[in-house]
Amino acid sequence: MRSCIPVILILLLFLVGCGEPPEEDNPYRQEQIPWPSLADSPWPIFRHDPQGTGRSNYAGPQAGELFLEFNDSFWLVSSPVVGPNEIVYFTSSGDTSYLYAINSRGEIQWKSILSIQTGYFENWSTPTLGSNGVIYVTSSKSRDEKVHAIRTDGTELWTYPVDVNTSIALDREGNLYFITHEDPKKLISLTPEGNLRWQLYVPDNFLGTSQPTVFSPDGSTLYVSGLDSLYAVTTAGEIEWGYWTGRGNEYICIDNDGNLYFYNQGDSSITALTNNGDVRWRMHIKDIGLVRLYGAVAPTLDLAGNLYFTGYTSNGSVLIAVDIEGNLRWIIAATVSTHLVSDSDGYVYFGGGKDVFRVSPEGEIVWQTNVPSVGIHLDYCPAIGGSNTIYIGDENPRLQIIGIE
Repeated sequence: MRSCIPVILILLLFLVGCGEPPEEDNPYRQEQIPWPSLADSPWPIFRHDPQGTGRSNYAGPQAGELFLEFNDSFWLVSSPVVGPNEIVYFTSSGDTSYLYAINSRGEIQWKSILSIQTGYFENWSTPTLGSNGVIYVTSSKSRDEKVHAIRTDGTELWTYPVDVNTSIALDREGNLYFITHEDPKKLISLTPEGNLRWQLYVPDNFLGTSQPTVFSPDGSTLYVSGLDSLYAVTTAGEIEWGYWTGRGNEYICIDNDGNLYFYNQGDSSITALTNNGDVRWRMHIKDIGLVRLYGAVAPTLDLAGNLYFTGYTSNGSVLIAVDIEGNLRWIIAATVSTHLVSDSDGYVYFGGGKDVFRVSPEGEIVWQTNVPSVGIHLDYCPAIGGSNTIYIGDENPRLQIIGIE
């Protein structure tokens, strides 16, 4: 019997060695980058973090059951964010624009007026939650355009007069960055107290629609799209480099190594750049059977280092999974009308029409939940909460925030 033991041990070791490598050995695995200026909450900023990954530290909904439908007779064109204690913040549009704070049961904690005017106007600004207990948000496209700093009890701290139609980005020290809405557009930085630090113009003008400014992992460089180039800018307001694309690119996400990923509308590709602006790889859509990309939808970068994009084949809308080295993993048919987000388990969530979807890392639609009260379609960027929940917006004036658990 004793002579058999080494053989059995060797066999067991062989079987263990032939298994799947542990997740910790994945060289592309991503980690959450600490950002001292942001609130310690499940989803404090548009796209979740300053790198624009759309990736949560929490698991998303497991069952796909509707638990919340909130409305207050206004139009919504803002994405929600989730603060401490699962308080959900978002802005409204209409003849009066509000910043709302509601709890996870849909009860209004407070609402603060951002702007009042005669006639309808759209406020696209998603709130940004600071670690200093201040919410930064804008009142755009009204007759009283401002950046607002509002305390978490709804009282206003300060305002800065400027027309902004994007969310506010914060560097590690808490300075503010945003692109103005008027032409020529400029990139502006303010101090946490609302004082001007600097402003920057670029020759081709900034894109300045609704895309955010994103940051390198070390916080020293911010990235922003011009009308035909992508720019790397220092936090002191100096251009480090520009990458010509020939056409504006809406959304950029950045991995832990500082590489950039985005839809390149100019050459119809998914493009990866190094932090020096050099091309790592390109995936041209014609090479994977697509007829075009859907640039209005932001990608997500999951914990394992996989990227998810959307586009169209000749047969309709699809969801695309690509690894971080630019290899196609899979393509599935999927209707997508919101930005993409992912959770701590690697599942991807999005709204498509009147449905909310959960897709596994292997490309399987795990569940599809219909929200019959949705007006036109679900829109904007979902936010994953801290208790297996997701909050998603609908521009129908009768229904604004939907919760799925």
